[in-house]
Amino acid sequence: MGRLCSVINCSTRNSKVTPERITLFSLPKDDYLKSQWINVVCAVNNRETNVKFVCAKHFKTEDIKRTYYGSENLGSEVNNADVE
Repeated sequence: MGRLCSVINCSTRNSKVTPERITLFSLPKDDYLKSQWINVVCAVNNRETNVKFVCAKHFKTEDIKRTYYGSENLGSEVNNADVE
């Protein structure tokens, strides 16, 4: 079973059978940032949500630092404009 974006109506999955390659970020370890992510996703979903992953589609491009090893999220909030 692959990973699934926690934002409602987002069909982004990361599995071996899905050809689409979109980065899914797990919740930050920092408690403050983690609570911000959860609050934004729950507000966008308009309900309590068990947030595990948020895909790159919901972040501004400048909030994602691309490195040799992959993507690293530097932003603190989910981009609400991209989830509606």
